[in-house]
Amino acid sequence: MSRSYVQLLFHEQLNCGVIDYFNQMKIQRAKDIIRDGSMNLTEIAYFLSYSSLPYFSKQFRLATGMSPSAYASSIKGITDAVYEAEERNRDL
Repeated sequence: MSRSYVQLLFHEQLNCGVIDYFNQMKIQRAKDIIRDGSMNLTEIAYFLSYSSLPYFSKQFRLATGMSPSAYASSIKGITDAVYEAEERNRDL
């Protein structure tokens, strides 16, 4: 398979290039790790092979519209709200 054919397939099937798709996968993995809380942001950047935390943050913001720390805060807020709702339901 030639490089140009792979690029054509990605554009036809996924409406993006190979590198764009790879970057989307990295950001999705970062979101998963942030949600499970197993690593801090510096560790995530290193784990996903970003050259620096600022570069990771910039790429995350471009892909999601928010910084990694803002995303982590929003997930924590949602998790806390769900936990509180479950606690209220148990008390009933």
